[in-house]
Amino acid sequence: MLGLSAPAAGLAQVPRTQVQCNGQIITEVLVRSHAPTYGGLFERSPLLGRLAGAMHVATAPSVIEEFVLLKRGERCSILLRRETERILRAQPFLADASVTAFPDGVDGVRVEVVTIDEPSVVAGIGLTTVSPYVRSLTAGNANIGGRGVYFSGGWRYGGHYRDAWLLEYAN
Repeated sequence: MLGLSAPAAGLAQVPRTQVQCNGQIITEVLVRSHAPTYGGLFERSPLLGRLAGAMHVATAPSVIEEFVLLKRGERCSILLRRETERILRAQPFLADASVTAFPDGVDGVRVEVVTIDEPSVVAGIGLTTVSPYVRSLTAGNANIGGRGVYFSGGWRYGGHYRDAWLLEYAN
């Protein structure tokens, strides 16, 4: 007998420890996307927290999966793991991304992709001290429905010339 107590002998959970991607078979790729935290600003006010929650939809995991280079059943590579992080961080609707491998069985790894969104609301107003006081307005969303689609519209005062109407779309 090794002298293990009953709770220690029947450990149900193994501590989560990261492993290097060194050619192990990927058994699962799990994607978790999170809304922006705003530095805790909206957590202090329930009203602002509900407003921020209503105006932002976290990026859909299916959108993020399109950028992940590591696939189930393939071999895990440190190069592909780092490149996946780089590609995800380059997306304008994501603020941060991490790709981590955890042991899953004897020879396999489970890859977890965690992303944090950029704030999606696009808004702007141009003001001046002379009439007309409002010179420009812009409104839109940088991550419509969590799909990574950008759309904004705006107006700009033209002075003696025509006013400008602006639309911008990116997918």
